[in-house]
Amino acid sequence: MRYRLVFPLLVFMFLLQPLCATAKPVRFAPLPVHSEDYIRREYYPFTEYLQHVLQQPVEIAFRHNLEDVLNGLMSDEIDLAHLWLFDDGTPIESAGSKSCR
Repeated sequence: MRYRLVFPLLVFMFLLQPLCATAKPVRFAPLPVHSEDYIRREYYPFTEYLQHVLQQPVEIAFRHNLEDVLNGLMSDEIDLAHLWLFDDGTPIESAGSKSCR
């Protein structure tokens, strides 16, 4: 009698395990124009909001330069990137020799 209950429970638990696994984190890479500590502080509200909306973890993927960010996007190491540098909305490609802030 016990085996009739235990075996289906074990099978159910085994089949349910993939559904209960933790979600793969969304990897977000901001432009590396500041220190990692500064970026963590500045982007903390954004990552918390994304975690709430997406219902899955979000982690910041730090890269050393724009080329590393773009390569990470192309190689699927990064899921989301912030590619705007200036407050006036000028994209990096047309920024030329502007300095940061």
